[in-house]
Amino acid sequence: MLGLVLTAAIAPAAPPVDPDPKHLAVPPAEQARAAALVEKLGSPRFDDREKAQEELSAMGRRAVPALAEGITKHASAEVRARCQALYPRARADDVQARLAVFVADEAGKFEHDLPGWGEFLQVTAGCGPAARTVFAEIVSNPVGRELVMTDLAPQDLGARIAARKQEIYQRRLTGTRTGQVQEPPVVELLALMLAESRIPSKHIPRTTSSVIVFTMPGFATAVNGGGREARVYRTIAGKWVASRDDATVMMQALSVGTALELPEVADLGARMLQTAGVTALNKAQAAMHVAKSGNPKFLPALEATFKDESVVRSVGVVVAAPLAAPVPPQAATKVVQLRDIALASAILLTEQDPTEYGYELSNNPQRTARYNYTLWTLPADRRAAAFAKWTTWRAANPDFGQLR
Repeated sequence: MLGLVLTAAIAPAAPPVDPDPKHLAVPPAEQARAAALVEKLGSPRFDDREKAQEELSAMGRRAVPALAEGITKHASAEVRARCQALYPRARADDVQARLAVFVADEAGKFEHDLPGWGEFLQVTAGCGPAARTVFAEIVSNPVGRELVMTDLAPQDLGARIAARKQEIYQRRLTGTRTGQVQEPPVVELLALMLAESRIPSKHIPRTTSSVIVFTMPGFATAVNGGGREARVYRTIAGKWVASRDDATVMMQALSVGTALELPEVADLGARMLQTAGVTALNKAQAAMHVAKSGNPKFLPALEATFKDESVVRSVGVVVAAPLAAPVPPQAATKVVQLRDIALASAILLTEQDPTEYGYELSNNPQRTARYNYTLWTLPADRRAAAFAKWTTWRAANPDFGQLR
């Protein structure tokens, strides 16, 4: 890793920029000159070494290939160190030039070798020309360039992500009026999602919760708005949800995905059911998101949870009138287990009625509110019969949930 981080702004150029990146190629003569200067960085004469370094610095982006090779392949430690010192600025100049050409190619006629662009295309596959527009907007922002156009090692990128999230949290509390929240540009939040999706969560120090950062009103409005760019935003956010790989960040992503109304929460929920460290309560929430999706492919994930007796919650019994005898302790509460919620979710996903399986439904909510784990209680004396009824239904519908 050469550790590129591009933060400098593009200097406006007077003449129009040629949108064809072919003109960025370094002529062979210049490549040879740069390679010769790299060799002189190891000269026994100090003055020669200093002069070579000055000339390489003046070459700017044209020296990038020679400097990169010097860093990774040269036998001399001093040559490697001098190349490393020169490389960041030369590489930044090169990326600036490539970015200017990319922006000038508004019609997208040419192929561009731009850091982050190829990966962005993979993330936003199917979004069409709008993806190009969004990428240009992201990398035209300093934070976007820093997080998206980089080849930092995972732990270094993770540290930058954590720092930016903390800055966003602090910035939102510095509104110009009391109670006013200062939100970051949408492109900065998209850049954070893209950067987080690139590396395992273990490399990102825990600072500000993703729920705080990614559920700000302005961002939610942009993601759920109409138009081609909103589709790109949703795709990026969805890929972020799908890439979460740790119990804590999965729980945060479930909240973010729910707030942004992203369909990827169903797949996330199915994975959460099988992930160690996710609490029973959060698994119950995840199960209901799986049910709400209506996608039969998730049924096996719910069925795999049918033996989990973890307690999700306890429901107290309300006594409306004096009783002749005290309520036995075991009857004073109804314990809701995770397997109860998993079964209720499976029943809902298969468009059946949980009350026909013996579930008690609180407050008789409307259908749209039925995907709430707190609404369903399965009394202990009905549990065995409920699972037996499911077994019978499943035997009659063996292909339900099979990929077609």
